[in-house]
Amino acid sequence: MTSYLLTLLLLVAIHFTTNAQNQAIVDSLIRVVNSNSADTSKVKALNKLSVQYWYADPEMATNYANDALTLGNHIGFKKEVARSYNSIGVINDIQGNYEEALEYYFKSLAIKEEIDDKRGISGAYNNIGLIHKNQGNHTLALEYYFKSLEIAEQIDNKKGMALAYNNIGIINANQQHHEEALKYYFKSLKLRKEIGDTRGEAGSYNNIGNVYDNQGNYQQALQYYFKGLNLNNEYGYKYGALRASVNIGTVYNRTGEHQLALDKFTSSLQMAEETGDKYGIALSNNNLGITLNYLGKGEEAIGYLQTGLTLSDEIGSTELVRDAAKELSEIYAQHTDYKEAYRHHKLYKQMFDSLDNEANTRKLTELEMQYAFDKQQKETEFETQQTELEHAAAIKRQKLLRNSFFVGFALMVLLAFAFFRNFKIKQKANLVLEEQKKIIEEKNKDITDSIKYAKHIQDALLPNKELMQKVFKEHVIYYQPKDIISGDFYWVEQKGNKLFFALADCTGHGVPGAIMSIIGHSGINKAINEMNLQAPANILNQLNRYVHETLQQDYENSTVRDGMDIAFCTIDLETKKLHFAGANNPVYIIRDNTLHELKGNHFAIGGFWGDELKPYTEKQFDLKEGDMIYTFSDGYPDQFGGPGGKKFKYNQFRDLLLSICTRSSVEQHQQLHQTITNWMGDLEQIDDICVVGVKV
Repeated sequence: MTSYLLTLLLLVAIHFTTNAQNQAIVDSLIRVVNSNSADTSKVKALNKLSVQYWYADPEMATNYANDALTLGNHIGFKKEVARSYNSIGVINDIQGNYEEALEYYFKSLAIKEEIDDKRGISGAYNNIGLIHKNQGNHTLALEYYFKSLEIAEQIDNKKGMALAYNNIGIINANQQHHEEALKYYFKSLKLRKEIGDTRGEAGSYNNIGNVYDNQGNYQQALQYYFKGLNLNNEYGYKYGALRASVNIGTVYNRTGEHQLALDKFTSSLQMAEETGDKYGIALSNNNLGITLNYLGKGEEAIGYLQTGLTLSDEIGSTELVRDAAKELSEIYAQHTDYKEAYRHHKLYKQMFDSLDNEANTRKLTELEMQYAFDKQQKETEFETQQTELEHAAAIKRQKLLRNSFFVGFALMVLLAFAFFRNFKIKQKANLVLEEQKKIIEEKNKDITDSIKYAKHIQDALLPNKELMQKVFKEHVIYYQPKDIISGDFYWVEQKGNKLFFALADCTGHGVPGAIMSIIGHSGINKAINEMNLQAPANILNQLNRYVHETLQQDYENSTVRDGMDIAFCTIDLETKKLHFAGANNPVYIIRDNTLHELKGNHFAIGGFWGDELKPYTEKQFDLKEGDMIYTFSDGYPDQFGGPGGKKFKYNQFRDLLLSICTRSSVEQHQQLHQTITNWMGDLEQIDDICVVGVKV
């Protein structure tokens, strides 16, 4: 047990690392980038790599975008040059560098206008509007959103129209124009339903709920918040579900139902911690502190608010720091700790003043005016040149030389101004980058080392190639973790004339899933190697008890609800009989191009919710030589992709297995990988994927 505890501690140590990129997509793009060619495909690959690292590694994302920009300019690929500028703008936007973001958005817009890329122009207008919205300049934001909408309507881009309607609704909601906000939100909702944009649909429900909340119509607000919550939960959109839970809890606080609010904020904190969403963790801690104070639990509230304040400061969220400091000031004052009350009130006032600062808005307006001036100047110069060409024969040489001199001088002044301005911008950026470079390099090294070490530990627990080859000469394993370390695992053992093999899908993925997989691995080893159990149903019953005891899940005060789905098989080599028991997961046997399914019980291992532990049942199947047996997690059939971004689903998964079951192990692995990669396209992998097939 000591080695397992050490493993748990090592995995917990990387809890705050960022989620890994889809390694298969990244690897394929890097192969293109590392090729000797300098063509359009390489520029596209560099821009796609930049997008992959927007949130995980902004510095790397910027490097890829700059490389794409350089190569794109070299070969004259203007569409991708515009995309490179946009990517650099997004990276600065994410980091809160609004001046730099706006500068690059305008550069991207200028090229898109030049090549008449209407979809790109619409998107650029939307991005510029977001910058102005973030700075509180509603008039300019609204102007750009309507520009984006007009172009989206011209080209019948319904997704772009829905986005513009939604953003116009947000501006009206911020200005307390409730009826106008609802009008545009419902327009956006209608289009998103029409095109099957479920994530956008959930967002619309949340925004509509916000309007009703602001109007004091709390029943209507709760109705739409719950619609959004249910849709987010159905499709696994954890960030959207977290936002909906926070909004529902806020309404409960307003209506005096503080205990219900406490439950919702606790749920949102669990979701945020599960996904490593630091902003969500800080927000949920703040709300828990506010609610506990309502319930008269001031000392407990202080603990949550201090946690929220620390994390808010760490992620640089001025707004969350302001809210936590304000509440802490009031609580300390209630407890007559006036020194702490005054200290937190000063912090609150400092954050409030910072958010109210109009300096950034003025700078953004200056950039806006500069862009408009440059654009008008170019148009004026073009018109002047045309006029000069039309009257060239009538103009004397002396006048032509004089005008040329003035035009050249004006251009020199403009160029000098542009060079000086760019120099100042780059000088400022370089100073900031130099200060942060060492910190980023150290953190990146620690993160990378921790993830790699945890992966080595988990790989060591899986059956090695020699054991698999010894037990099953013909087999295929397709193992694709979402976040490098996985919540899926497979297990193999042979004792005498009995072959044991299992595949489990633990709650969550990444660090939480990996920890649960270690508990599952330990429980199976104990059931078979220490207790000498052989019947799959008995092994699952023992594993269920082991998980409950390890996680301290009891009938009345269950605090850990995690568990796993599993398919467990035993093959008797003498009788050629398959014995099977399952927790939610089935097993497929394919014989003569016919698929036979043995279904498991419809309740998971662990994940206790208040009922007595139910026993698992066993099923049997007479095997023949040549039969293929497949076990799998739900990651493959539940993956979104294809036309419309829908799930792969089980029917299509069964058809795929039937089409590949007679091929070699290498060919089966290639087909499983190629099919799901093509299906995902540019979408993100949503869960761990594991498929194991063995031939009798």
